[in-house]
Amino acid sequence: MLSKELKSVANTLSILYVEDEEDTRVQIAEILRMFFKNVVVAANGIEGLNIFSAHSIDLTLSDVTMPVMDGITMVKNILDIRPDAKIILMTAHNSGEAQLDKHNLNITGNIHKPIELSKTLQLLYDVCSDIIKE
Repeated sequence: MLSKELKSVANTLSILYVEDEEDTRVQIAEILRMFFKNVVVAANGIEGLNIFSAHSIDLTLSDVTMPVMDGITMVKNILDIRPDAKIILMTAHNSGEAQLDKHNLNITGNIHKPIELSKTLQLLYDVCSDIIKE
């Protein structure tokens, strides 16, 4: 039932998904495409930042630990561009959470890896509901 609800709130929205692990990126992007109008993917923070700057993105979903530019640095740059940007970060380790706390980033949500699909869909539903209400 949650998947129908998510589709009803996300089907007009665009999401930027940033993940350096190719297999994970391909799998999660396919899932996101079932719900969102537009799914744009990037393999690192620099690609993500460039895409965010060039496109109208409603929500960013990003890994924290990536080569070239990590998720924390990318988020800081995104928030410099648009302080009200909606961002969900994914962390695989408790150290990722420590980084988030240390940098006091104004992010919308946090997902722990490995991803639990039901919790992730619920968070996406909650965030997308808030976005369409604004």
